[in-house]
Amino acid sequence: MNKTDVFNLAKSLNCEYEVGLWSEINSFFEYQEDNISSFDLKFQKEGKKINNYFSLDVNMKNFNYQAAQSLFYQLVQFIEYKSATIYTQEKRATDITIYLLSATSENKGFLIQLKIQ
Repeated sequence: MNKTDVFNLAKSLNCEYEVGLWSEINSFFEYQEDNISSFDLKFQKEGKKINNYFSLDVNMKNFNYQAAQSLFYQLVQFIEYKSATIYTQEKRATDITIYLLSATSENKGFLIQLKIQ
């Protein structure tokens, strides 16, 4: 599974902007001041046939893969919908990009492109 597969799966879901999710993500990262130096959250609205998704860039104070994975898993536990959650990741020397898709049984979902560096 790769990024394209995750984005294609998201097309079958209602991934509209959700203010509650926006607030939860912001709240989560506001309490991570010991681990991160900054974060930037945006919502990308692409159109009816193309995905709507959250774009999240996180700058860690001391990046390493283990700390980035731990931060990601904590975020997932905080925001995921319980029916289904999948993700794929792309690792590079100085960062990791994760594509997270979570959905309810009623086909409501969210897609996040998360870059941690």
